[in-house]
Amino acid sequence: RYGVPAGRAGLASFDKDVLKQIYEENCDDVLIPSTLFCTHKSNEGVLKQVVTGLGDDSLVHWGDIDGKNNWSALSGMVICGLPYLGPANADNICLCFDQWMQKDGWKYHTDNLILSEEDDPISGQFYETAEMNEMPFDYWKEYEKSHMAVSVIQAINRVRCRNVTDDKGGCEKTNIYLFLGEKNGKQRDYQQHLLARIIEAMPNIQVNEKELKCGAGEVLSPHEKDFIQLLSVLPAGEHKATDVRSKAEGKGISKRTVRRYIKALDSEGDSEFKRQVEALGVSYIAVRGRGGSKFMKS
Repeated sequence: RYGVPAGRAGLASFDKDVLKQIYEENCDDVLIPSTLFCTHKSNEGVLKQVVTGLGDDSLVHWGDIDGKNNWSALSGMVICGLPYLGPANADNICLCFDQWMQKDGWKYHTDNLILSEEDDPISGQFYETAEMNEMPFDYWKEYEKSHMAVSVIQAINRVRCRNVTDDKGGCEKTNIYLFLGEKNGKQRDYQQHLLARIIEAMPNIQVNEKELKCGAGEVLSPHEKDFIQLLSVLPAGEHKATDVRSKAEGKGISKRTVRRYIKALDSEGDSEFKRQVEALGVSYIAVRGRGGSKFMKS
């Protein structure tokens, strides 16, 4: 299901009456005693407000579900809120792996692919080690996507679909409701990666997609709101992206985050963030090639 925010903060601030209506209209075959609900720990109270009769025995949060068999007899699952690591956690984990792999002789290529050991006869190629600050600014997203996919697949297989019923690996019918956020929004890559990994891990699963008309729309983060406010007061004319970045850093928005915002503005994708920037009459112009400059124009 698309439309309900999948992040911790977005779900917490989402209109509870709208969420209740969405749940009742789209999860009408969910039986409370036989369905497991999974969300962020901080949003367990949100689901209790929305789902009548939901008790602690049928409610679990990310970080307290992997490997447990408590719910293997349940016939359904509702996942409302996805386990994003965030750039800091994902970055720290990647740095840990970097130290470990450098010690063992592994090398990073600049596109963040682990290719081979120096003496690996299969590859026959050797790439110089790239320092972490030379990596693409959003390299950590690939790790975050994989972490999310593994976590969601683990969660799905806590209920009765984990129980094999025939020699082909089949199981009893199990209904899984997965709320993914706004369709074709800024999390589109995460959604596509997640669905592809689920289908790969559970090849006979039947996927039915539905876009929900929630009315509330995508929720902007505090930093997105601050960046939009900064753009709203730019004088008319062209402004170097580096100057805009400096102003944003003065508001506590990191260089990496600004690069991510600029990348979103330069992409073909659609998002509430991009729509609000365009509504200000602000556009992003990228001049390609050696010596090219990038400007914000208002």
